[in-house]
Amino acid sequence: MGASGSRAGAAVPVLVLLASVPVTWSFSGSIAASSSGVRDAVAAQPGTGTLVLLRHGESAWNLSGRFSGWVDIDLTPLGEAQARRAGRLLSACGLDRIQEAHTSFLRRASRTLSLCLTEAGMSESPPNLASSWCLNERHYGALTGLCKKQAKAALGDDAFRTYRRGFSTSPPPMEPDHPFWQGDKPCYAAVKEELPHGESMEECYQRVLPYLREKVFPSIRSGKTVMIAAHNNVLRCIIKDIDDIPVESIRDIEVPKAVPIVYHLDTATLQSVSPKSASGMSCTSLGLEMQTTCPETQRSIPDLREEKEFYSVPFTSVFTRQFLQTEAKRVGIDPCSFPAYGTGSREPVPSTVGKCSKHHLQQQQQVEDAGTKAGPQNIRTPANLLAADIGSAKSPLPMATCFPR
Repeated sequence: MGASGSRAGAAVPVLVLLASVPVTWSFSGSIAASSSGVRDAVAAQPGTGTLVLLRHGESAWNLSGRFSGWVDIDLTPLGEAQARRAGRLLSACGLDRIQEAHTSFLRRASRTLSLCLTEAGMSESPPNLASSWCLNERHYGALTGLCKKQAKAALGDDAFRTYRRGFSTSPPPMEPDHPFWQGDKPCYAAVKEELPHGESMEECYQRVLPYLREKVFPSIRSGKTVMIAAHNNVLRCIIKDIDDIPVESIRDIEVPKAVPIVYHLDTATLQSVSPKSASGMSCTSLGLEMQTTCPETQRSIPDLREEKEFYSVPFTSVFTRQFLQTEAKRVGIDPCSFPAYGTGSREPVPSTVGKCSKHHLQQQQQVEDAGTKAGPQNIRTPANLLAADIGSAKSPLPMATCFPR
């Protein structure tokens, strides 16, 4: 497990993570092609613990192709249905007794956890719940709120790829006057001085790993089954640590949305006891195989979203020529490398790209509440226009309480 060294313990706990990212490296290569094979693969083993990782379901900004970062974006109706399906997958393979669950301060992760656990039948005896800002998504700095297509056209392919997928390069920093600054929210009051203004993947890794080792691994050592419901980059950091994924390869890992990923960890060393697949990962995914061989887990998920406009931050409201000059100096490139640098005050790409609109700032002002930006829940997006509940009518568990670590 990288440089983590030997970890003493007696029994191996189970940790479950739920994630919602597109797959570049397949998570299904080591899964048995039958429902009984999947159940056997994830069954508790002597001397091990189970860790389950789960990425959140589709959010409104996943759908519109925007950098979400720390903005508290909610799930779409499809994302809610994906979260419920994750619960059915857990129940179908016998992982319906989670003892401890961790999630972030962001509702797309905490609601995914709540809906999943409820669907898995754990509403009467829920696990111990904890939430922390340390499990928040990677902070995308000043890119937050921008449409990815718009940012790519304005910054150029190379800079965009480096900001988004580079391991050590942080994005342009977010200042407190940014439209989506989150540092004034009450849940961050106790840790305000520690909050990032933008993170590289490496900085995200350095934030996540201490929480994993101080808050999660002790429970694993004591034989508990633990779930982490979080975000793509957070789960990539955990996978990198457990499977010792090289830095140059971590960018290729995409965690599937709301598909439980299961690790068996030795309680003494906290290393995975399962063989690695060709991709270098030793986890078992409860994905395609379980859905096709165990049809009861795959209730219909209707996609009711409509072609409505999404609101976004105009690129030039944040990335002025002066800002681009400063950023070019920070990363050591010619400012003319940014296609948007020569456009002056003009919008670098059409406002329709990525279904973006210049009117977002006006809309955002309308949803601010008591100094806390309320996010998109009051903006007319497909997720908010569609009030119909998809899937189970069960009442979800209460979301994990927000408290700093």
